[in-house]
Amino acid sequence: MTFRHGLAITSATQAGALLASAVFVLLASRWLGSEGKGIQAILVSGGQLLALVLGFGLGSSMPYIVSSDLRLAGLMAMRQGQLLVVAAFALSVGAVLNRSVVLLPSLVGLEGVVIAFTISTIAQTSYSSLALASGRLWTFNLAALLGALVSLAMLGLLQLIGGVTPESVVWAQALGLAAGVGYVLLDLWRHGLLRVIRIAVDVRNQVRASVLGYATALLTFLMFRVDIFLVAALAGGLGAVGIYSVATAIAELLLRVPHWAGYLLMPIVAKRGRDARHQTVRLFWFSVAFAVVLFVLAVAFGGWLDTLVVAVVGTEFSPVLLVLYTIFPRIVFQSGATILVSNLGGWGYTLYNPGSIAIGLVTVVGFDLALLPRLGLVGAGLASSTAALAMLLVIMVGFLRLNGLALRAFFPAVLQRRSPSEERPSAA
Repeated sequence: MTFRHGLAITSATQAGALLASAVFVLLASRWLGSEGKGIQAILVSGGQLLALVLGFGLGSSMPYIVSSDLRLAGLMAMRQGQLLVVAAFALSVGAVLNRSVVLLPSLVGLEGVVIAFTISTIAQTSYSSLALASGRLWTFNLAALLGALVSLAMLGLLQLIGGVTPESVVWAQALGLAAGVGYVLLDLWRHGLLRVIRIAVDVRNQVRASVLGYATALLTFLMFRVDIFLVAALAGGLGAVGIYSVATAIAELLLRVPHWAGYLLMPIVAKRGRDARHQTVRLFWFSVAFAVVLFVLAVAFGGWLDTLVVAVVGTEFSPVLLVLYTIFPRIVFQSGATILVSNLGGWGYTLYNPGSIAIGLVTVVGFDLALLPRLGLVGAGLASSTAALAMLLVIMVGFLRLNGLALRAFFPAVLQRRSPSEERPSAA
């Protein structure tokens, strides 16, 4: 299957998942209200943070480890299962402590849903990555579609029985993730990819890839989620968090296309090394152009979109479109950065990956502290966009150096030139 064919299949299949996710966000926002949506956003963000901390970066190393030797798929699946047990134990201990000592009063009584969402998130991220690294593209895509549809169906059921609360909405999300994981594991088992074969593994490279991927994922989460907590503290409390979380959710849905392309690119880079560098640059410009077109359309149809948002989720969410405009530069910058990060991930990750995100994190916190008290939610959007630009500039330098390219390689005329095949260098 060619890369274009794979991207077409992924885009078509995941468009359904994207639509289901968008409907989920809008309906949950309408039925919960801005304050309830704010509570749900904080529960989800907390679960995602715990998932990154307790995932230990194993999912990040799947494409690098498995793409070059499919015999390792079963071993990696087993190791991920063992880590899930460790994560579940750690979360259970934390829940008991929180109940007895009351470390986090706001989470008392909600520990169960946080544990379920965290474990489901770890499993979904890792096993979907394993499916893709194993060449199971349809499985990767259909799992995402199934998960989104199950979550949406559960949300609809909750509304029918009058049980829509921030906690129950997170349960619906966790069940959707679990359904996707079940489908992936069933497919991998049917195709013999869960059979554990004891063969020699380059432990040093695996640990290195996992550690750098772990740091990258954790810092990325903090970079794009820390403003949720800063908004709660500096820009209006849970109601403001609810409004801002809707705007960021829309932005992240729009970023699905470059993420899909990045998922497909990473195993290719793991196999081909520098031979995939010009393909990466072309994909970079495709992703950036796609985001720019979306920005233009959002501005051109701004009045209609504003009316639609208010009609669907309520008047209290009317600031969403303005906040989304300030976040759109982030969408453009991150669309390009995602492709370059995926290229570096195919090398087993490098110090540029966490380094670029760390600079973005410092940038977003600094700008949030300066802008939130003055501009409110608009300041949060501007800070997020500025941080994405800082991240893109650093990761671009890393991509050029690792792939032996000069800055002019990003210009179309250079893309027409064919370069000789080169060996994979050691990661920087």
